[in-house]
Amino acid sequence: MKELLFKIPPFVATVIVILIVAYLTLFPKPLPDMPLMMFPYADKVVHFVMFFGVAACLMLDCGRVCRRMAVLVSLAVAIAYGGLIELLQMWMGMGRAADWFDFFADAAGALAGTWLCWRLFFR
Repeated sequence: MKELLFKIPPFVATVIVILIVAYLTLFPKPLPDMPLMMFPYADKVVHFVMFFGVAACLMLDCGRVCRRMAVLVSLAVAIAYGGLIELLQMWMGMGRAADWFDFFADAAGALAGTWLCWRLFFR
């Protein structure tokens, strides 16, 4: 599995995931109307999963370039990106609202994604 993951050109998956997250979090209605709130705080789980993916891709890509800095870069970039998304939601006025709890879910997902990739691929 490691060989397959490392055959993808560096940062291609990261850029794709970052663009998908930007689309899903910044556009007013990125998905058709349907009941996504299956349980309370389901949107926080979605934020966790999205930023888990961002951090995991960053960790895999940064680990190829500089293993020593991969954890720090992955965490810093993913958490900063989560904060930027929340600020853009507040400033853009396109029907999206900034939320501290979304940011906390983003940070938790980034931490979990970084940790899991480190455990699986870089330990």
